[in-house]
Amino acid sequence: MTDKIDLQVTLDGVDITSKVALDDGAFEHVSAINDELDTLSVLIKNGDALGINGWQDIKVLDGSEALFGGYTLTTGIVPALNFSKNNYPIGASDYAAYLEKVYVQATFSNKTDKEMLAEIFASTDELLGFDGSSFVTAIRSFPTTTFNLWTVKRVISWLATQAGAYWYVDANMKLHYFANAEFRAPFNINKDALDADNERCENFSRNNDHSNVVNLIELVGGNTLSGDKTFKFTKAGYSADLWLNKLLKPWAAANKIAVRRNDGGATTNLAVNPSFETNITDGWTQSQEGTGAAWAQDATKYSVGTKSLKITAGTGKAKSLGGNITLAPGEPLSAQVLAHVGVLAMTSLVIYDVTGAAILAETVGRKASSWERLTATYTNNSAASMTVRVELRNNATDSTTASWFDCVQVEKLAWPTAYTDGTLGTGYAWTGTAHNSTSTRVNMPVWRTLTVKTGNSDTLGSRDEVLYYESTGQLTQETNWPTIADAIEVDGQEATPVHVIMKNYASYRFYGNRWFKDVIIDESITDPITARIRCATELAKYAYQTAAIGFDVRKPGLKAGQIINVNLPHRQTTGDFMIIRVATKIGIGRHILAHVEVGVMDPNLVGLLLQLKQSANSGSSEILDDVILRRVLDFTDEVTLEDDGIVITRTSAPYVYGTGKCGYSTFA
Repeated sequence: MTDKIDLQVTLDGVDITSKVALDDGAFEHVSAINDELDTLSVLIKNGDALGINGWQDIKVLDGSEALFGGYTLTTGIVPALNFSKNNYPIGASDYAAYLEKVYVQATFSNKTDKEMLAEIFASTDELLGFDGSSFVTAIRSFPTTTFNLWTVKRVISWLATQAGAYWYVDANMKLHYFANAEFRAPFNINKDALDADNERCENFSRNNDHSNVVNLIELVGGNTLSGDKTFKFTKAGYSADLWLNKLLKPWAAANKIAVRRNDGGATTNLAVNPSFETNITDGWTQSQEGTGAAWAQDATKYSVGTKSLKITAGTGKAKSLGGNITLAPGEPLSAQVLAHVGVLAMTSLVIYDVTGAAILAETVGRKASSWERLTATYTNNSAASMTVRVELRNNATDSTTASWFDCVQVEKLAWPTAYTDGTLGTGYAWTGTAHNSTSTRVNMPVWRTLTVKTGNSDTLGSRDEVLYYESTGQLTQETNWPTIADAIEVDGQEATPVHVIMKNYASYRFYGNRWFKDVIIDESITDPITARIRCATELAKYAYQTAAIGFDVRKPGLKAGQIINVNLPHRQTTGDFMIIRVATKIGIGRHILAHVEVGVMDPNLVGLLLQLKQSANSGSSEILDDVILRRVLDFTDEVTLEDDGIVITRTSAPYVYGTGKCGYSTFA
């Protein structure tokens, strides 16, 4: 093999080889894997006529073999020897640089990394010319993965990190994504090279790095979902806020969580003529602040039965006053009525202090030309009993506006329940004369499905709406929640942060019974299987020293990602190594000098990756913990694995995980 190459350089398809400077180290090509892209540094002589600019396509070939392909990213101008002309120093990165400019927004379920990458590269015309499947190996499958406006390059890097894979984009715009290595190098390194398959090296160095040893990994990921479930809650204390102590997402086939409230339970409706079926006077007294108001029983608008109370406005507020009710100290009262009016804010429901002549609670109508449930609640927090009443009001003063009222309920509870009177059937009864006495309901459920709105953006508009604050797991409604057992049901999927801890005890003992811990915070990891594999992969890489080995060769053909055998026993270096980086300088006469950096191949890690590949090919991601760990660790190692799911219980403000990065150095 010669130490020269048949160099050809093209810029946007135009051959510019004759203008490439090959003296003073002006030409250097670096081949690398993963996030370190291939780069090219070249000086173009007398290049004024070439129209050199950014994002031009530049290729380097050795005869017919493409060594580099990418885009010009940095360009400059320096005087040439002939001061009337200019030389152009160019810096280029391989085609993967463009993958930083294309964004992905997609969700995948039960797909392998190969399937996801193939779909991403086929999904947009922006990636025409790229091949995202032919040289991609399926290493593992992912249950559910969402990429929300990630760059394509970030997606590839993330998948490679989870699976322990390597990747690069070659000079023909083909993505290579592989588990351990694709190819063997065209030659090996041997102290005593005797044939064409071996070569001697120069300037050998080996650095054993213990600074990045990690033998305890704690990973905090994003939220994993429990699957479709119905959760039941019992409210303690009187409040319109309910903390679920869990973060819930909608069922798989829904776009919102579902909330149901039990408006049943035992109660007594203290309104003796709640639906005005016989008359409007039993239990009610008419009152007005002006003149000309009118009260009538009406059969044109009603909700229960066939009648309602109609109040027509006079020159002042017109009212129907309910009977007096005594509230003992600490006793609550809830009132409700269905109201209908053609003008906003012209009806109201009032709890009135008879003794003190003051309004204790008032709810004003917010709808027009439709039935609306008005509710009001008051608790006697004084040290003495008090007398109160419920008032139905028409607030108009135009002597024209009519309002209707039906289904009045007054009960000594801190929250309003479903309407009750003795005509409603099983479980309901009058305590005396029908429509002229109080009524009761036995302890039975009456479920009401609520309209769920989004907290921090929507507002409540009725008793039967609820705000859900997804970030804190809070439900808020207008009135107190019922305190009866299991009074609230929520359909959803519980979102629980993934939490995994793995330890390597052999490394712990090797380093004098010391733990070297690192924490990975990656909200993109949303299932325990991915988390375990990520931890296992990191332990395989970092539980012991990493060896960075470098040497120079004068023959072309070495590329990052190849496996090369190095047999230098006098340097304590013998075995197979992966080429991490090759920096090739082409000098005068097109002779090359390549500086090669390799990393130790960990056979346990290779075994793990093979296991993951087999799992992906079988279409299953259910890899058992002990199977993974046997591949990663020596058989004499002991392992601690914790996967507790972290069910967060709120005590004050909710805990929110931040974002972070694993602090590992590049595996070399």
